[in-house]
Amino acid sequence: MAKSRKNGDDVQRARLARLLSDPATYFADARRQAHEQAKRLLAARLDEQGEPSPGRP
Repeated sequence: MAKSRKNGDDVQRARLARLLSDPATYFADARRQAHEQAKRLLAARLDEQGEPSPGRP
């Protein structure tokens, strides 16, 4: 049963270790990933509505 409790503990432990070892890179990567996700979500939302993206005919 200890294996099933492992759900996100290892991921969180690895994330914390990376944060503590190199905070500048960790936060830069987090900002980049958040920006990419926002762009994907906005593009999906615009495609849903059938509107062209800004700058596209």
